[in-house]
Amino acid sequence: MIGNKFKLKKSYQHLQKLSLFAHYEGLEREEGIDGTLTRMVRTLQSWFWIIPLENDRTSIGIVLEAADFKSSGLSAEEFFERAIAEQPLVRNRIGAGRRVSQVYTAADFSYRSERLTGDRWLLAGDAAGFIDPVFSSGVFLAVLAGEQAADVLHEVLEHPKRARRLFRHYERLVNRAMDVYLRFVESWYAGKEFIEVFLTPTELLQIPPAVNAVLGGNIGNRFAIRWRMELFYLIVRLQKRWTLCPRLSLVPKTNGQTEPLKPASI
Repeated sequence: MIGNKFKLKKSYQHLQKLSLFAHYEGLEREEGIDGTLTRMVRTLQSWFWIIPLENDRTSIGIVLEAADFKSSGLSAEEFFERAIAEQPLVRNRIGAGRRVSQVYTAADFSYRSERLTGDRWLLAGDAAGFIDPVFSSGVFLAVLAGEQAADVLHEVLEHPKRARRLFRHYERLVNRAMDVYLRFVESWYAGKEFIEVFLTPTELLQIPPAVNAVLGGNIGNRFAIRWRMELFYLIVRLQKRWTLCPRLSLVPKTNGQTEPLKPASI
């Protein structure tokens, strides 16, 4: 309400994505913990999620450029069914399963408020902002902001004169956390070089543990993580010019295709 009142909500114009998703039943799952894992399939222009839910239900969705969906002239159901038919990794995962829900849509879900604090108010959770769901950072950012907001408000109530300084600190911390995951998201969509490096972890200078730490909720306050993350992004940039990691086509194989590269599946 505050964000709307003061017109603080600003969308990321370079992240105008749209998602189409539905629920399925009857999909075969691996035994044990592997059957509970979320799977992602990356293509050149989009990515799919396959998320096991309770009982026999599975959520399957696609995230793509909103403009691509609009220009297709298709309904949500038509576009969704066509996208699955064109992606063998997803189609084969569904197998004999069946869709048991309508096809839902969600759009314009990447945004941030220009200010997070003001006169006797501060924004947390989705009121502060939301970044593309590809790395599932939404819940973490909401919890982080909520915890920090509670600590700040507790101290402000006891020491009102500290409000301005504490609010500034809160805003810097939450914005910095969102920037960390925004950089991941921007790199994910910028080109397949990020995918190629991301899917080729090596023990070089312990970069994978640093990446995993950030994706797990460590926003890189320690120098040991920050410099490794900068090195990771440097490798991604170098991959655009030199083949440091195996190349991926991100294009589904068709019958008779001799291209040895496979679509990326996480």
